[in-house]
Amino acid sequence: MSQATVRIPTPLRPLTGGSDEVAAVGHTVGEVLSELGGRHNGFLDRILDGQGKLRSFVNVYLGDSNVRSLNGLDSAVADGAVIHIVPAVAGGRDIPGGGIAGDDISGDGIPGDDIAGETR
Repeated sequence: MSQATVRIPTPLRPLTGGSDEVAAVGHTVGEVLSELGGRHNGFLDRILDGQGKLRSFVNVYLGDSNVRSLNGLDSAVADGAVIHIVPAVAGGRDIPGGGIAGDDISGDGIPGDDIAGETR
């Protein structure tokens, strides 16, 4: 098994005890994320849909490559790899009073508040 560093975006840090980076092991990106999800309750629910696929508003990078352009969650992970989880920035719609209506990656019940630059 390979050990990887997973970079955690701000909206998901409450699920990792505030950590911005977490070490996890696995042969594939999916295994690394699953191992991480096993240690941090609710983490995988924010990353994967009910069919175990990446949610459309979450991008996962293995090094500099989006895993969707590789082998998805089956992309092989080398020892020392860095995996970045990046919530999508585009999408949603303007709402009165500022903010963006969109998906709720943090699970706090407030759609769109999770995107960097919350208001525009």
